[in-house]
Amino acid sequence: MSTTPTVKPAAARFVGQSVHRKEDRRLLTGHGEYVDDVKLAGLLGLYLGWLGWSPLWVGTFAGFLLGGVAGSLLLALRRADRRTAIPFGPYMLAGALLALFVATPVAAWYGSLLTSVG
Repeated sequence: MSTTPTVKPAAARFVGQSVHRKEDRRLLTGHGEYVDDVKLAGLLGLYLGWLGWSPLWVGTFAGFLLGGVAGSLLLALRRADRRTAIPFGPYMLAGALLALFVATPVAAWYGSLLTSVG
């Protein structure tokens, strides 16, 4: 019987180390705090992707932008600290709703920035 430790592949070590936290185990089993946000992200991605690339990118970016601004304001006003769980679902929904109305003009504006010469 050998007493030498076996070497696991790098991916297995990474997954094994990242599942040590309680929140990660809940996410993997579908019973975590943020599982509903993950499900909502998938549904919004399917819907916005069905509408086109512009609504998908604008809605995703707007959701992250709105969530970041709201989180920063909560931290600045001392209504939350770094450990406070802030739900992301409302900001994803607001970004998707915003994308329904402004995706085409925003995508055209951003595209003009990328293609303008000097």
